[in-house]
Amino acid sequence: MRANNKYDLTPTNWTGHFRLDGVIQGISSDYSGTSNYGYNTTLAGLNTKVRVSPDLLLSAVVSWFNIKETETRDIRSDIYLIPDAYNPDYREYLKSALEKGENTLDLSVINITPEITYTYGGHTIKAGAELKFSDLRHNYFEEKKEQGGISIPAAPEVTSYGSQKDLNSYSFYVDDKMNLGIRTTIDAGLRFTSTPYNNETFWSPRGSVEYKVTEKFNVNLRAGIYNQPPFFYELRDLSIEEASTLISQKSVHYIAALHYVFKKGLEMRAEFYYKSLSDLIPVDFDGMRIIYGKTNSLEGYAQGFDIMLRGEIQQGLNSWFVYGYLDSGEKLKGSSEGYNRRLLDQTHNFQIFLQDKIKKHPNWQSHLRFSVASGTLFHPRRVEVGTDGKNYLVVDYNKRWELPMYMRADMGLSAKFDFGGEKFLTVVAEVLNVFNNYNIAGYSWYQVIPGIRSPLRVPQIFTERFFNLAMEFSF
Repeated sequence: MRANNKYDLTPTNWTGHFRLDGVIQGISSDYSGTSNYGYNTTLAGLNTKVRVSPDLLLSAVVSWFNIKETETRDIRSDIYLIPDAYNPDYREYLKSALEKGENTLDLSVINITPEITYTYGGHTIKAGAELKFSDLRHNYFEEKKEQGGISIPAAPEVTSYGSQKDLNSYSFYVDDKMNLGIRTTIDAGLRFTSTPYNNETFWSPRGSVEYKVTEKFNVNLRAGIYNQPPFFYELRDLSIEEASTLISQKSVHYIAALHYVFKKGLEMRAEFYYKSLSDLIPVDFDGMRIIYGKTNSLEGYAQGFDIMLRGEIQQGLNSWFVYGYLDSGEKLKGSSEGYNRRLLDQTHNFQIFLQDKIKKHPNWQSHLRFSVASGTLFHPRRVEVGTDGKNYLVVDYNKRWELPMYMRADMGLSAKFDFGGEKFLTVVAEVLNVFNNYNIAGYSWYQVIPGIRSPLRVPQIFTERFFNLAMEFSF
C-alpha cells in the first residue's frame, strides 16, 4: 500500500485589531511565497498462521513501513501598522519578515512479530516477541530574519542539522486469559522491552478482570504499567549523546469500564480512568509543530471519563455520540508547587457521527460528523534583549494561555455501485468544515508595534470550508 499526500499551506493576507490608549488600531500582514508539505507513506506486510494441533497455533507477522516527509517554505510577510482601524486604507510600513525552511525526514521500520497461542482448559496463553528495526534520517534547515521599517527587527535565527539514528527495540511478552466460570474472565500479562539507543530496559505488567453481571451488562477493571520509549518525534533534533539520556515516559493506569446493551443495535460504553505519570518530556508549539524538550523533567496525572452511545438509525449503519472529560496536570519532578494543566489536553470533547440511507436510492447514504472541544493550552512569547543587544523572542514557560474552543462539522454523501463479479465503485462527496469555523491551531509571533516590547500573535488556523471528492474501485 502506498499513499502520497501533498499540501499547500501558503498563508493568506491577514489583518488584526487591538486597542491602545483608547484607540482601535490594526496590524496587517501581506504574504508572498510558498509553503508546501509532502507526506509519502509505503506499507507492506505478510501474515502467516500454522495450526499445529487443535490447542496450538503458531503465527508470524512481518511488516515494512516507510514514511518520507518534506517541508519546503519560502515566505515573505510585509507588516503594516493601521493607526486608525476605521481608516484601513492608510497603513504605515513596519518591517518585513523572511522565513525559509528545507526539511526532510525518512523513517523506515521493519517489524517481526512471532507468536505462540496455546489453549489448555480454561486458559488461553500467548507468548511472543516484537522485534523492531528502525532507521531515521533527518535533515533540518530553518532561517528566520526581519529587516527594514520603523519597528525594531528581531535578531536572525538559523537552525541547521542533519542526523541518522538506529532506533531498534526488542520486546518479549506472555499473556494468560483465564475463564473462571461463565461470568468471570481474568487476563494477566507481562512484557519486557529493551531500547538499545538509550540503554533502557523495563518490565510492564498488566491485568484485567471482566465480570458479566447480566446478559446485557459487563464490568471490566484494568490496571497496568506502561512505558512509551522516545521515538523519532522526540529524538529527531537530538544528538546521539542527547538521545541516549532521554528515557521512556511512564504511566500507571487504573481503568473501570462498563458496557450495557439496551437492545439490539443500541449500546452504551463508559470508561473511568486515573493515570499516574512520570518521566514526562516537556512540549511546546512552534506554530502548528510540536517541539519536545531534551529531558524527562516532569511528573503528572490524568483522570477523567469517556462515554459512548452507539446505535443504528438504519440497520447496518452505526451512529454514535461521544463525550469525554479530562482533568490533567504536570509539574517539575519533586516540586512542592501545584500542578499546571498539560498543554495538549482538552477538558471537554463532544463528538457526533450520524449515518442514514436514502429510501428511494438504497445504494446512497449520507453522513454527518460534528465535534466541539475545549481549546488546548500554549506558552506565549516575550521579547528579551540578548547579550549582543539584539531582540529575541523567547518562550514564557511561566504562563499558559488557552486557545479558543474548537468546533467543526462535516457533511457528505456516498454511493456504492455494483458492476457484478465482485466489482464495486464507491464515490464519496463531502463538504468539510461546513460552517467555515476559524479554528485556531497556534500562533506566529512578531514584535511589530513601535515602542511596545510585547509581541503580536498572528493566528494560524486549521482548514477553512472546502470540498472533497473521493472514489474507490474494488474487485
